[in-house]
Order: sequence, then structure tokens, then C-alpha cells
Amino acid sequence: MTRLNPKFRSVLQGKKVLITAGATREYLDPVRFISNASSGKMGLAIARSFRSCGAKVFLVAGQGVPEFLKFPACIVTSARDMLEESQKRFPRSDIFVAAAAVSDYRPESCGRKKISRNRDPISVRLIPNPDVLATVTRKKKNQFCVGFALEDEGHSGLRKARSKMQTKNCDMMVLNTVSSLESDHIDATILFADGSSRSLGKVKKSQCAQEICQSIAHQLNKKSRP
Repeated sequence: MTRLNPKFRSVLQGKKVLITAGATREYLDPVRFISNASSGKMGLAIARSFRSCGAKVFLVAGQGVPEFLKFPACIVTSARDMLEESQKRFPRSDIFVAAAAVSDYRPESCGRKKISRNRDPISVRLIPNPDVLATVTRKKKNQFCVGFALEDEGHSGLRKARSKMQTKNCDMMVLNTVSSLESDHIDATILFADGSSRSLGKVKKSQCAQEICQSIAHQLNKKSRP
């Protein structure tokens, strides 16, 4: 387990940290929805790590995220709900960590009644959801913003994650792979705005959270130097 340097711990003391966690749901009808396998474990680990440093944490979490009641939190359903709640709290935040796995698409319409089963195939038209991270960071002033990029392994994944960091106006991006979903471990690489990166390899999500907090504190400490 990485122990946070006391100097960096003091940097995070009292900071207001907004974290998104878990998966969003996009309903087809009152009982069926499109979602993904995100458990919210990474977002919760980051929340715990920040809290241990004396930061003030607020979670915007998807349905089914465990332990959310241990933190000040808002539980949301859809990507649009998550965007609305994140935008509401972002201006009062010092740090924004978008760890949620947001559904990229949603059904164009949601039926008011349960779709009945029959022998005929059905078609569902999907339309793009708003990009929560990119939309929130458009209002960025002095906030330190961190995104997550779920990509394939290798150079193409690194390239896509770095591109996302730039286009989504982030100060840091955490690259991870599909193997991280629903697991207590994550195969992660932290990318920084200066072009450098640090591979953590496969580690426990609690350890990754410590590394993320340490990296954020280090970057904030550098920014504060005259």
C-alpha cells in the first residue's frame, strides 16, 4: 500500500472533492435498461483515500453502488441525471474525479409499459448521451480534473487515453482495461498533462486510489509553487 507523503496529505486537507462512481442506466421500458458492468469499487476506493487525507468528499453515484451511504452522496440513474448533478456541484469543487462508467448511448424513447415478449424481433434505436466529463470540464476554472479511459491494452490504448485527456480538458487521465470491471484489481496507467505517464501494473483498487491521490497532491503542490 502506498503511504501518502505527509506533505502531500496536507495539500489535500480540506479540499472539496467531487467524484462520480458506478454505472448509469438507460431504460428501454419500466423494467429493462442498458448499462455496463461497472461496480463503482474504484470510485469508492478513491473517495475513501481522499477522506483519509481530510478532504471533503461528495459522490455522484449510479444505482447499486455499495457503501455510498458512508459518504455524502447523490444517487442517480441515467447519464443525463449524472451530468445534471455533477454540473450543479462542480463550481464549488476543488477536485473532480470522473470514475463512473457512463453509458455512451440511450434508447431514443422509453416505453411507458413493459415490452411484451413475442416471437418477433424488435429494433431499438440508440442515440448518443451527453459526455459528462467533457461537458462538466467546459466550465473549469481552477479545478483539478481527472478522467478515466477504458481502452484496449497497448500503444493504441495509450494514444486514445491521451487524446481524451486533451479533448476533455483534464489534468490527469487514468487508463484502465476491461479486466478491471467488477474486479477488486485494476490494470492502470496514470497519464499527466506534461506528456509523461506512470504504469501501475495490476494492483488492488485501494492501492490505485492511493496512487491517484498522491499524484493529484503532487501536481497541486507543483502548481502552488511560486
